[in-house]
Amino acid sequence: MKQNFIINGDVYTAKIWKEHDLFYARCPELGTTSNGKTTKTARLRLTEVTRQYLEEASQGEEKA
Repeated sequence: MKQNFIINGDVYTAKIWKEHDLFYARCPELGTTSNGKTTKTARLRLTEVTRQYLEEASQGEEKA
């Protein structure tokens, strides 16, 4: 299943699938991943992980 999520006005893709008892979510544009007991939880966690990833990447650019 594919869903979109938005961070700072940018649209990203969440690819969600189930393995055993968990749902996994991956953002193919950035390679971030998460999981949860529901699709909603997996997507929300993916949004937060991706937000952190983008913040850390922008801080690294500021230091360079």
